Amino acid sequence: MATYRLISLDFNGDGKCDVLAINSTDGHLYFYPGKGDGTLGTRTDLGQGWGAFQLTPGDFNGDGKPDFAADDTSAHKLYVYPGTGAGTFATRILQADDWTPYGQPVTGRFDAGTNLDIAATDTSNHLRWWRGDGAGHLSGAAIATAPASGQKTTYGYDDDSRQTSQTGPSGTLAYAYDPAGNLTSTTLPAANGYTEKRSYDNAGRLTSIGSTKGTTTLANWQLTLDDAGRPTRVDATRLGKPASYEYYTYDSAGRLLTDCTSATVAAQCPDTTVGTTYTYDGVGNRLTATTGGTTTTYTYDAADQLNTAVTGTTTRTYTYDNNGNQTGDGTDTYAYDATNHLVSLTTPSATFTYGYNADGDRTTASKTGTGLQRTTVWDPNNDLPQAAADYNGNGTLTATYQYNPLEQIQSQTLPSGVAYFHHHDQLGSVTDLTDANGQSQSSWTYTAYGQSTQTDTATHPPANPFTYTGQYTEPTTPAAGYNLRARNYDPTTGRFTATDPIHLRQGEPYTSAYTYAGDQPTYAVDPSGRCWWIPNSGSKSCWTTKIPGTDLIPFASSMNAIGNSIADACKSGAAYAESNGRWGWTGCVDEFTGVNAFRKAADCFSAGNYGQATLWGLNGVGTAGLFALPGAAGDAGWLKNRLFMPPVTVSAHTEGLGGYAFRGLRPEEDPSAGLESVGSNPDVEAWRHVVQHNDSPWISLTRDPKVAWKYSGEGEKSIVAVDLSQVDSEMIDAAAHLPTPDPFWDFAKDAAWRDKEILVKFNIDAHAIVKHWPVGTSFEEVMRDISELD
Repeated sequence: MATYRLISLDFNGDGKCDVLAINSTDGHLYFYPGKGDGTLGTRTDLGQGWGAFQLTPGDFNGDGKPDFAADDTSAHKLYVYPGTGAGTFATRILQADDWTPYGQPVTGRFDAGTNLDIAATDTSNHLRWWRGDGAGHLSGAAIATAPASGQKTTYGYDDDSRQTSQTGPSGTLAYAYDPAGNLTSTTLPAANGYTEKRSYDNAGRLTSIGSTKGTTTLANWQLTLDDAGRPTRVDATRLGKPASYEYYTYDSAGRLLTDCTSATVAAQCPDTTVGTTYTYDGVGNRLTATTGGTTTTYTYDAADQLNTAVTGTTTRTYTYDNNGNQTGDGTDTYAYDATNHLVSLTTPSATFTYGYNADGDRTTASKTGTGLQRTTVWDPNNDLPQAAADYNGNGTLTATYQYNPLEQIQSQTLPSGVAYFHHHDQLGSVTDLTDANGQSQSSWTYTAYGQSTQTDTATHPPANPFTYTGQYTEPTTPAAGYNLRARNYDPTTGRFTATDPIHLRQGEPYTSAYTYAGDQPTYAVDPSGRCWWIPNSGSKSCWTTKIPGTDLIPFASSMNAIGNSIADACKSGAAYAESNGRWGWTGCVDEFTGVNAFRKAADCFSAGNYGQATLWGLNGVGTAGLFALPGAAGDAGWLKNRLFMPPVTVSAHTEGLGGYAFRGLRPEEDPSAGLESVGSNPDVEAWRHVVQHNDSPWISLTRDPKVAWKYSGEGEKSIVAVDLSQVDSEMIDAAAHLPTPDPFWDFAKDAAWRDKEILVKFNIDAHAIVKHWPVGTSFEEVMRDISELD
């Protein structure tokens, strides 16, 4: 008796499901047209020789006519048969000449694109996927999941939820912090022996970083900062090398003006040292770069696209597509997908192609004629996705990666269990790689804009894809530059190769969408490719700031659209906060979500006024507010269940708080008389103060003087510095530890963390106020005075 293998789709375009059936006995393929009433019409014989095939239906060429993929289990090949829309099929297209390692594929859209892809398991128990190009072709064989490697990482935390240890495949590492929560030391496993130490000034700015083992210094950087916190000299000590000194100056907009590296220590770059001088136009495009007597001149079009770079008699010409992506640089050509990610790069010697997951993380790299080179698996459980592991083209694990509490690359572990450790400079760039025994393997130096030079100190050092600012360097070809997630960065021009996906907000001054880190590469970084950020600044960037109100999204389908609107309107969160103050930031969300109404609802529920709470809820986001209504059986609805909870007792951190905190004063506050809270209700918990309670007994301070400066209206109000060791009242380090009654309110933790908030209950005596800056004091003067505090 014959058996059939079946697939079903509307193969003849009449809107009724049809069936394709392979007769396992005679090997014929039959087409059965569907009648739409649960029966099938007279079959059509499409030929024989199909006995060894397994079929998978789908529209692989995007023409709206169903096709099918055919796995020939005898010849071990994979084909796609394009459908004609009439129940017949056109000439097949070979997809894989050797399908031996793979099983029958399934279809789906497995990346951010709209084309149909396939996935299949291989003989090593990997799940792999092939990207469809929408024209009937599949490519990739990328690893989607891999069998468990047996590696486990365990983390330890202190009472303030700061990571204190990490035990995993590379060993046990320990972390320590200062009272302000700044990471001060990373102790590598005992066999390695190195400790990476960091120090900060009174404003919380990094002033030194280095790795030492006993009396041996692997590398150390000592920073001299100007009043704005920018490095003007960096003293570098490297193992086996003479001391060097890097000098920087800046223009009035904070852009890098000059840089030089000298063997001579001085107040500024010695006249005998050749450095580089930069000039820019009004929107940040680099106009010239002059080193010694050689000048490179850059020209641009009206869209800020780089046209030419001229050095002497050599001219390099650049081209762009209609989306503003750089497609050529005079030597190499580039192509991009619909989300403006680099998908193809052709150099004079080879063509490379790249694939991405739905989050835009680069997952595959292939080389024409050679095939798949690498698959990268990403860990999304971070502020930014981090590369977790790399596999070679055969699906063999090559390395796993581990990160420190700052989410900087910390170590890489080979399948054999051998570990290597990364050491950093002030920007997070990897400067040295040591093995498990502390022996140097490789070291790196960088120009101001990130061009790197690698020096191998071991005979066979491991490959290391993490270099400038600790980000992933595309290993296939240097022409791909640095993969900064949303975009690629070219350090030779100091520019991105695509425009910034985050657009300017209304009222912001126009700047070029291609500049890297605001032309401030000596103190700012952009690992997201979306917005630059100053490491150790205490502020979060666009990729780390959580938008309050988005916790509502899972509870009502209509909130998805609202959540997207919030993201569009407020996606530059931290920058918005810094220009408008915290309540400007949450106000952005209130405008779209009615979160302030939910704050009122919370107060009413806590007081037992359920009817009034319901009205406040309905005054907020309509659909979400409906969850405040009593249930059909008389039970409380979602909002009441989440908000009417027993008060949380906050454990005050009255001991161990030291250092300085700052506050922009209200006009009526007189620092000579001390500071008092606006409210007087002792039962208001700290988290309710952070979400703006009108009768709060708490006074807000910040560890970050820049936050106080913004809250002061940038000098329109006075600012004070408070010595926390002299405060006699109850204190809470809200940035490090702010209990909330429910995850719904966790945005309060984010706000407190972002503002580096310290809370003091009721009052601050005048003797604890050690500095008062009157109205009109410049920020530079404030920062200079802070650096001189004892």
